[in-house]
Amino acid sequence: MPEYYDFISRVYYALIDEAKAIKYYSLLLKMAPEEDMEIIKSIKEDEERHYRYFLSMYMSMTYQAPPAFEIEAHLADDYSDVLEDALNDELHAAQYYMQVWLAAPNGYFKERIQSIIIDEQVHAMKLEHIYVKEG
Repeated sequence: MPEYYDFISRVYYALIDEAKAIKYYSLLLKMAPEEDMEIIKSIKEDEERHYRYFLSMYMSMTYQAPPAFEIEAHLADDYSDVLEDALNDELHAAQYYMQVWLAAPNGYFKERIQSIIIDEQVHAMKLEHIYVKEG
């Protein structure tokens, strides 16, 4: 039973992380130059899908909505600093989601989490491309 609670806890924190990422990319879209907007928009859409996946996992395991949480997202003033922060956040998320994957109780959840991990790694590559171009 401790594994069950460990997984639920990890999924809850993944929900918070994804909600923060959604807000972060919404703010980033407002400061991004036109040529970067499509990439950032696609990342934001992926984060929204990840949030729905984690929410579905949480609710299927607990039969209830997760406790409410507050999300704050602050961006640096410099666009390249924001990109660097976002890139690091994506890499940290991929690492954390590996722990969620390890705690997953079944193959269906593992497949979903694996796809999220891959997305986060792809996001990091896309952000690195933009970051290098900016530099």
